[in-house]
Amino acid sequence: MDHFAEATLGSCDGVFPKSYLEGATFSAKRLAFILKCGIEKRRNGTIAPHPLSAAQRQSGLRIPRHIAKLYNIEHLDGRVASQIDELGSAAFWGLIQKLFPDAECVFSYAAPGASGAYVFKANVKFKDSETSTTGAKQFLIKVSPGHDSLLAEARNRQNIVRSPVPRTHFPSLLHEDPINIGGLSGIAYEFETDHETLLVYLARELRLGHRSAGLGKKLVGILKMIYGDTIVTVKDIWRGCYDLDESAKIRLRSYLLENKLFLQELVDKNKVQRVEHFLMYGNETLCQMSKEIDTRYIHGDFNCGNILISVDPRSELSISIIDLGSRKQDHIIKDVAKLERDIVFRVFDWGSSNYHDPNRISAWRSFLSTLAPGAVFDHKTSGVDEDQGVAAAKELISELRSAIRAIDLKGDEQNYLIALLHYSLLAILHPRISTAKKAFAVEYASGIIESLTHNRDRTH
Repeated sequence: MDHFAEATLGSCDGVFPKSYLEGATFSAKRLAFILKCGIEKRRNGTIAPHPLSAAQRQSGLRIPRHIAKLYNIEHLDGRVASQIDELGSAAFWGLIQKLFPDAECVFSYAAPGASGAYVFKANVKFKDSETSTTGAKQFLIKVSPGHDSLLAEARNRQNIVRSPVPRTHFPSLLHEDPINIGGLSGIAYEFETDHETLLVYLARELRLGHRSAGLGKKLVGILKMIYGDTIVTVKDIWRGCYDLDESAKIRLRSYLLENKLFLQELVDKNKVQRVEHFLMYGNETLCQMSKEIDTRYIHGDFNCGNILISVDPRSELSISIIDLGSRKQDHIIKDVAKLERDIVFRVFDWGSSNYHDPNRISAWRSFLSTLAPGAVFDHKTSGVDEDQGVAAAKELISELRSAIRAIDLKGDEQNYLIALLHYSLLAILHPRISTAKKAFAVEYASGIIESLTHNRDRTH
């Protein structure tokens, strides 16, 4: 994926993967349509420039030579340098000095957080005037133009000590409170071993067709330890927990309208229309569904970027969880449903040309069998999946669902499908999900709506 990331730093409007250009769905007509849309967006100014912050206005200042040497600024990864420029280089390097006084740092790229924070990896050597420089220690640094989100994350991390969970699953912060300077706020997580996000780890394993047996149970086991006791409440589950705000509905309808021709080439038009109708008029089944649900103090943003994996020499997995800023009392299955959405739409095929290839939708459709009525918690492996990665992903999904159902006192198939519907619709708007995957998300959401309707008919 690096070639895509590097290309976006240049003066270009987008990148066409070779597999797309050579695929069966590409045509001169479609290329003309894509270019036409690009010209219209440019002309209409649909992407407004962001005003420069105070920190960004300082970016033109010259960085002192000793600072440039300490942080090896001349040899920064282009993606890291671009992110620092967006934040404002003077304020950023001032923040790093306060985070790691008199330390040498080597930075590497990490994908930005969904919360809007910038994320960097760093190998840090500490030193002072009278002692030897320490060996390199690994940190994950989060920097945000705002203070509140990182303050909430730091406070929630401190409160983890109240939960009966091994601290190894929640990395320590170098400083208890965020460091603030020049309009920027920053925190630094300490790590004892090398690590990678679940996105990177699992995408590689699935690409190789490797099963991750036990991973789902381990993840839900960690969540269970921080969730606390059940508080049962009666709610209109869609409106009370999962309904989309008006802004999201408008953006979704606009996306479906603007990309109608493209979507209908890849997805049956009746399925696109089913999603359009749902966004416009809602669904009788969901609007009338008031029931008891199990609520706990959940993570709130349990995505594949906030789960970090390291593998020891014995091939045993160590799992760390970060970004606790969204913790709240909410429906217990939200965390697992969001992670499942990520496995299907962000993780699977990530890092390969398949991720952007519309021809790949035929393989992704195998995930639809997990949405069928009666199959949500009792999905049987067909044994005919041609793609071993699909089979491995479905096995992990089944394990996650079984594990969360075992602790959800009020769980049922409808509840889980409603949670998946919410997150699959948001996948259509997700900035780091490919266009081909977004087309599949429309079909996936349509399948959930159909299953919910079938469940209603079956119970009446």
